Amino acid sequence: MKKVETETVNHKVPEKPRVSGGLWTDDDLHELIRLVKKYPGGTPDRWEKIADIMNRTVSEVTFMAKKVKDEGLKPSQPEEEVPIEEAPKKIKTRAEVVETTSEWSQEQQKALEAALLKYPKTGASDRWEKIAACIEGKNKEECQARYRYLVDIVKKKQTQ
Repeated sequence: MKKVETETVNHKVPEKPRVSGGLWTDDDLHELIRLVKKYPGGTPDRWEKIADIMNRTVSEVTFMAKKVKDEGLKPSQPEEEVPIEEAPKKIKTRAEVVETTSEWSQEQQKALEAALLKYPKTGASDRWEKIAACIEGKNKEECQARYRYLVDIVKKKQTQ
């Protein structure tokens, strides 16, 4: 008798390849706007989640979101027209700091979150200097402004 060897084959369902460099349809833009509203600034892994759902790369999704926001690009279908992300309406004495709250990269946002956990409110007077030292390209005032901005977003969500 001959011994017959059997091989086990792993059957994996191939994932759909990510769309890269593809044209953005009106439906894609609607979906992007919807997802940006669903996952507001400050959401952990925001752009990764949106990119996964849209089956596109993170860089493509962030590029198009910025383009939609900056150029007011809207799908040609007449539907609900809602801006993606609005800057805070409050007028601050340090206008330049308010403008920088929207210019945070994912890495800077993650670094801010980690630094806030690392340096909790304990009465240390140099807390914000330590936090700013953990975030490349941001100073103490920018970190504080971003924190206040995120706190406002959370408060608004809780009241809705």
